[in-house]
Amino acid sequence: SGGYTYPAYVALRDAALMPLAAYGPLGSAKPLTIQAGGEARPGSVMYASHDFLDLIGVRMSLGRFFVDGEDQHGAPLVAVLSDRVWRRDFNADPGIVGRLIHVRDKTVEIIGVVPRSFHGLEVGRAPDLLLPLHAIEQIESYPDLFGEHPVLHWVDPVGRLPDGVSIQEMEARLN
Repeated sequence: SGGYTYPAYVALRDAALMPLAAYGPLGSAKPLTIQAGGEARPGSVMYASHDFLDLIGVRMSLGRFFVDGEDQHGAPLVAVLSDRVWRRDFNADPGIVGRLIHVRDKTVEIIGVVPRSFHGLEVGRAPDLLLPLHAIEQIESYPDLFGEHPVLHWVDPVGRLPDGVSIQEMEARLN
């Protein structure tokens, strides 16, 4: 995962000829734990822009996904659970929205659950939890990821062709 630095993704998104969203790594600099109540379990996280699920056509099964601003620096920590984790750790509790969990040592509010059919974009690497892009600053221990000259390429853009535009037409436009 990770073809672009965050500033490169922003430049690409702002100049894009098609809608773009982004997601970040499922890997982690150190083992990640998700704790609800008394039990902490290992887990995987996908960091995503607020428009990510809408762009790929995924509708929430419960609650909501991130809104504009929640994937910005300094926003409160919110999370979306995978259906698997919701069922396994929370007995598919329909009242899960608004509950607090701990990701590493950070308190995070659950705002939704993705449908059972959503397994991420990387085959065999389904996320347990989705967090906003900028939450990576608080959860991971990477150096500067958002500044003017970051060295880590960790963001993968995801695009959708505009209606009526073929892949060949878009390639020609991009070239």
